[in-house]
Amino acid sequence: MKKTICLLLALLLFVSLLSACGNGGGTTEGEGTKPVESQETGDTKTDPSETQPADTGDVFKVGYARENITPEPDEQLPLGGYGNTDKRLSTGFLDFLYMTCIAFRDAEGNTLLWFTEDLMNANTDLTPKIKQHVSEITGVDTDHILATGTHTHSAPDQSQTKMEALNRYLDRLVDAAGKAAAAAVADLAPATFQWGSADLTGYNYVRHYFNAANEAKGDNHGHFIADADLVRHTTEANSIMSILEIQREGAKDILLTTWRAHATITGGSTKYNISADFVGAIRTEIEKRTDYLFAYYQGEAGNYNPRTRLPESMEFNPPKDVKEYGKQATDLILKGLEENGTKPIETGTIRTINTTFSGQINHDWDELAPIAKTLQEAWNKSGSFDYEGALKYTITDSLGVVHHIESPYQAGAIVGNAARGKEESVEIHATRIGDFAFVNAPFEMFDTNGTYVKEHSPTPYTMVICYSNQGRGYLPSQFAYEYGCYESDCTHFKAGTGEQLAEKFVELLKDLYK
Repeated sequence: MKKTICLLLALLLFVSLLSACGNGGGTTEGEGTKPVESQETGDTKTDPSETQPADTGDVFKVGYARENITPEPDEQLPLGGYGNTDKRLSTGFLDFLYMTCIAFRDAEGNTLLWFTEDLMNANTDLTPKIKQHVSEITGVDTDHILATGTHTHSAPDQSQTKMEALNRYLDRLVDAAGKAAAAAVADLAPATFQWGSADLTGYNYVRHYFNAANEAKGDNHGHFIADADLVRHTTEANSIMSILEIQREGAKDILLTTWRAHATITGGSTKYNISADFVGAIRTEIEKRTDYLFAYYQGEAGNYNPRTRLPESMEFNPPKDVKEYGKQATDLILKGLEENGTKPIETGTIRTINTTFSGQINHDWDELAPIAKTLQEAWNKSGSFDYEGALKYTITDSLGVVHHIESPYQAGAIVGNAARGKEESVEIHATRIGDFAFVNAPFEMFDTNGTYVKEHSPTPYTMVICYSNQGRGYLPSQFAYEYGCYESDCTHFKAGTGEQLAEKFVELLKDLYK
């Protein structure tokens, strides 16, 4: 009997020792759940995926959910875009605003939550609050939570925090993000990727005009247009919409798109109405006419508009009504999917790089700051634009381009830049999910630099996403600084910064695909 008991105790001790050796104080590579393979170069942050929720399956999954973030009918909130936002209070309603979340989870249990918000941008101050709240609810690390604005100019302006009603609205946005994230995780279903595209020629326009001699003749804010031979306008627009079709088992498929166009259809007579702009109009049409769930992520639209002010004889005449625009744009999207088809691409382990990018601040205009401040105050007081009075204030920059102070936004940029340091750092991201990759910038990048990223990316299935995680304004291409335009007059950064960011993105993508 004693011998039997001793044998049993020895066996238990042996099993315990085996268990301790197997655990080894943690999971080794190739065993159990492998951490997300983030890169650590320079100031890149670590990717602590251990905090992410475990998964019961061993396949790639995607979930989708959205929360309504439309203001209440009796709330008069300041709307973003078009100048004096504190005086442009909402008075009507065109369509709903949503906080949409897509959840990606790979076969190893690593999770990425990607929001697209029907707002001007992902606000610099609000986004950290959203990330923290979502992380507490879902267990996903904040470095795996991304937020992007659709850039509608008809959603509440998140910068007007002096208004108590807006602050209450911002609190609701944080709550909505938490609910959308939780629902998206609960909606996870096995998924595969298909890549497609659609040609929306005639539905976005280059904002800048040139004559036959390739001379800049102004922008579509309408101040300088005089020549009749502005031939390089519509022909210069890149109108290809990239589409990621996410096919899911036992759940609705998702159409994830990115495109170069400002959401400014609802300007003019309807600019006091709440609206997601063409994003909402296309979403409504896609979901009414198909079984897809729709998600739009803003592309490099710093030099593109969805409408033009050229004479009708020179334009393609897209509809001015946003709902009709949505119908016709949807026709082209569905036509592209039908005629071009889609190509299967591989999913895979979620890998993301979160790092910082530093750019030199433009101090060429500091001497104009006192004049700009006076003009800004006058414009804000009057609520109107007095371009004729402003045009007498000019300056020739280091590139020899003559500029004018044309708007309160531009005046504010000059005043703000004068108070900035020599350089400014921003958070940027690059993400790989198998053959699919995307980069996130907090700027309105120009198409030239976005195209450079995609052409030099290790994978042809790359999206450039802007207005992400922070709102840092325009980042024009070098060419835009050379001919002078509204955006280069408003940016914080020196010429060449856009090209530097594009090269940085390519470097990060190559790291992800080593």
